[in-house]
Amino acid sequence: MDNRYFFEKCSGNTIELDKTETSHLVKVRRAKVGDNIVGFCGDGFDYTLTIDEIGKTTKCSIDSKVKNKAVDVTPVTVFLSTLKNDALNESVDNITQLNVKNIVLFDTKFSVANIDEDKIEKLRTRSIQACKQCERADFVNISSMKYKQVIECLKDYDLALFAYENTTNPFMSDLREYKGKKIALIVGCEGGFSAEEAEEFNKIAKTISLGKTILRAPVACTALTSAVISGLGEWSRV
Repeated sequence: MDNRYFFEKCSGNTIELDKTETSHLVKVRRAKVGDNIVGFCGDGFDYTLTIDEIGKTTKCSIDSKVKNKAVDVTPVTVFLSTLKNDALNESVDNITQLNVKNIVLFDTKFSVANIDEDKIEKLRTRSIQACKQCERADFVNISSMKYKQVIECLKDYDLALFAYENTTNPFMSDLREYKGKKIALIVGCEGGFSAEEAEEFNKIAKTISLGKTILRAPVACTALTSAVISGLGEWSRV
């Protein structure tokens, strides 16, 4: 959405858009003082703003705020084995737009990419842009875990779905009984999971197939997330 802007600084009834947002505001939108725009800061609200001053940054007054309709959804967490940069960026973009609450990156036997706080911070910045485009007003929580931590963490979920190419178990198409509950989705990296890892996940999650073809990791996590949201009955703008 071209008329939607992210802000961090807020003082009383005034917010400030940074240089990057101001550049888009001026060069793309051709905005001027007195125009109205929409802002968000990750708190789940959409802010109606009036532009008061345009310089290197932009100062706006807050006219009103309303709760974003995309906030109240079933809390889905995607556990994604670490991918190479392009595939990881694509995955984060897609599942941010699909309104997941958490993305957890973790290492597996066949992972070839490392994850550190600098990379996670870049992904967070990238996900903000995806939030802007898809009109959500809360941020995706992006973090990392060790493999063994993931195994322990999954025990706390009401439903965990493990996408595995070597199973014939069909996908659960009707998930409405899990609406509002904690759901975990587990997707592997480019090299997939080892037999030992698959066996361990099979003990604590429902192993399901994503079809007769082998999907690339970004497609697999996007397809699985989409199918789950559909199964929960949340394909709606209401």
